[in-house]
Amino acid sequence: MGKTMSTRSSVIIYIDNLVKMISINIKTTKGETMIQAIYIALCFAIMFLGLIIALHIHTWIGLSIMILFGIKFMLQLPNNEGV
Repeated sequence: MGKTMSTRSSVIIYIDNLVKMISINIKTTKGETMIQAIYIALCFAIMFLGLIIALHIHTWIGLSIMILFGIKFMLQLPNNEGV
């Protein structure tokens, strides 16, 4: 039983190290970073456009736009947990 636990833990450590190596090797160019920044800014702007539509034109369409682009905006934010 002790051997299977050590084998499992070594496999988990190996997979964890492999994921870290892959994530370190993924590099973005300046052009990709600029496109991502524009995409985040557009999601943010369209989210507030949905708020304006909800207040002045049609409530449910505006709220739907706001929720959709709010989720897209939140998913594009960088993860800074380990920093």
